Amino acid sequence: MLLFSGCLKNSSSVEINLYSSKNLYPIVVLDVPKKAYFDDFIEFDASKSYDPDGEIVTYYWDFGDGETLEGNKVRHSYSFENDFKINYPLIYTYSLFIIDDKAAKIVRSSEIMIYPNKYQFFLISGNLKLEKPYISEDFIKTSLGIKELNPSEENIYKLKVPINMSECSWNVTICLKKPFFARLSKIKIFLYDSNNNEISRAEKKFRFFRFWNKKTIELNGKILTNSEFQYIKLFFYGFSLRNRIKILYGTEIASNICFYFKN
Repeated sequence: MLLFSGCLKNSSSVEINLYSSKNLYPIVVLDVPKKAYFDDFIEFDASKSYDPDGEIVTYYWDFGDGETLEGNKVRHSYSFENDFKINYPLIYTYSLFIIDDKAAKIVRSSEIMIYPNKYQFFLISGNLKLEKPYISEDFIKTSLGIKELNPSEENIYKLKVPINMSECSWNVTICLKKPFFARLSKIKIFLYDSNNNEISRAEKKFRFFRFWNKKTIELNGKILTNSEFQYIKLFFYGFSLRNRIKILYGTEIASNICFYFKN
């Protein structure tokens, strides 16, 4: 069987026809998106293909990532490897190999651009990690808000190596635990690149006199241009005797930051 494997590089569409003068080769009609996302199931549809003087008996797909399937309409997903050193999208060359009932053969190759669906990093003791950490906690610094950008009050979580970010939305989930009578009035978050340039920010206010012991809080924002990202700063405003408010890691809803790239 003749196979043409895809590769991660740019190339023009390729069509290879193998047939005899007494037998017409099949007509290939592909319905495949030009752009898709990692981990989403993509439909590769060749069901409108036909054979002018017979019928198609074999549809064989090679997706360019080591995976293959048979059928005139199949679904396939490309796995994201959490490699942030690559400039996305990745361009995969996929190939469809068709044989008709008189052994006429045709191979059609084309490209699909695959983008990350999202990046997710978990907060853990000053760091941003890909792996969800074990359950633990840290005391956080709080401020009364008199000097809101006092460096001594910042809580920093950082990637070891900066990553490139395209335009996206983001969500931060923070799991907090505090003494019942402690107060939080506001949380601010700032996102920075490796040169300490701010690329996005958000804040959330609370009713100062509302009582609670454990709470999951979300902040949302957007990165509006292609940027580099390396770390976040969190600022907590309120009052707690001896700063006894804690941030929780690795719980069922773990503290994390997630970047979403879908429109």
